[in-house]
Amino acid sequence: MWWIKDPDRLKSEVSAIDALREQERWLSAATPTFSKNFLFAIDFDIIVGNESIPFRLQYPAFFPATPPSVMPRDGRQLSRHQYGTGGELCLEYRADNWDPSITGSMLIESAYRLLSTERSGSEGPTGLALPVPSHLETELLCISGQHDALTFLPCGRRRIVGHQSQGRRLHRRISSRASRG
Repeated sequence: MWWIKDPDRLKSEVSAIDALREQERWLSAATPTFSKNFLFAIDFDIIVGNESIPFRLQYPAFFPATPPSVMPRDGRQLSRHQYGTGGELCLEYRADNWDPSITGSMLIESAYRLLSTERSGSEGPTGLALPVPSHLETELLCISGQHDALTFLPCGRRRIVGHQSQGRRLHRRISSRASRG
């Protein structure tokens, strides 16, 4: 387990979340715990509007090489950026853009930004809804000579864009379900 091999990182993770709880009124609770198979987790509650929402930040066995996940403890569907009822939130930091320097406190902040933005109905200066801070778009360029790009959109949707054909751009969408964003 990562927390046995790297107790300094465990202490740093807990300290950063405690500091966030002291700084932000929307983080009302944060309690370290262990789940099945001795996986380390933080149970936390965030306040969005007048509602307190319970979550679990679940650290994987191979953290910090792999990202933790954030799921509602009460099993609800909370967001359009969530993998099914009670499933993991699709946040800004995911497996495809993960870096070991990202912390659990950053994931908690991302969960708050996602829900507070979605629930606020905020609009930008153009009158359009502000983008929700979810999974960052990642483009993988195909080395096929066709100038294609496979773009992974929030929550596992994919599309192929940019196919060149006699000066025209063809756009095709590929929908698929993904178990993780």
